[in-house]
Amino acid sequence: MRLLDRINQFLVLILDTFRQFSNWRAWGILLAFLLLNWLVLLAHREYIHAPFYAILSPWINLFGENRARAVSHYPQSYFLMPGLFGWSKLLLGIVLEALVLGAVARLLHRGFAHGRRSGGGRSVLSLWGHLLVIWLVLTGLNYAAGYFLPGLVAPYVNGPRRLFVFSFVAMPFVFTFLFSLLIFALPAVVVHGDNAGKAIIRSLRIFLRRPFMCFFLSIFVLALPLLIGSILNRPVDIADRFRPELIYWLLVAKLILETVANFFWMGAAVRFMVEPEDDQ
Repeated sequence: MRLLDRINQFLVLILDTFRQFSNWRAWGILLAFLLLNWLVLLAHREYIHAPFYAILSPWINLFGENRARAVSHYPQSYFLMPGLFGWSKLLLGIVLEALVLGAVARLLHRGFAHGRRSGGGRSVLSLWGHLLVIWLVLTGLNYAAGYFLPGLVAPYVNGPRRLFVFSFVAMPFVFTFLFSLLIFALPAVVVHGDNAGKAIIRSLRIFLRRPFMCFFLSIFVLALPLLIGSILNRPVDIADRFRPELIYWLLVAKLILETVANFFWMGAAVRFMVEPEDDQ
């Protein structure tokens, strides 16, 4: 019966988040951030044209003369686009993403809690430092895993099948596991007014009590963005089988899927937190 209760709770979190789809203010914030990311991506695609060249060239030159030269030529510009845009997106995320997610969590909490105040009545802007610390921890763990793990397992991934399994199964599993550990940390700052350390501990405690719920909720949130990300890690294969321009459209699709994923992340996590502690 306990397992059935856990399954029912998982379904309730998802269904109640679906019911919040009419929260146009939350979607407005997410879509504005999506538009900003898309403009940065468009600037990378149109790099050689004014005014994007003048804006981006100092940034692109930081990656070396050879890469700066290659990004001005077709199809190399598309091969380099996921990596270069990824770093640009990271910088934009450091400045805005934690604040965006916090604002969405606040708006969704009002919907779930029928307008009751959250975070001790503090504004999201005043919580930005704690939100940013959690965002940096979560993002840093993912970047560390993506940077170190391929090198560690390289001697064992010596064939196309093993490489496929590592890229499309092992790495997404690692990213999902790391996310499931901290899935409730950022919303906890908004809902409970926790500082960064307390919010991380709260999320870890929830994971220890309900690991499968956290993990499967993370799968639901991350599955499609991670799939597109795994495909984008093979830009040369995309160009060989299709066209280089598909890389750009896959990046656009990933931005859209991440926007929807962020809504479900904040929605499901906040919905869980409005329940009494005993029910959690």
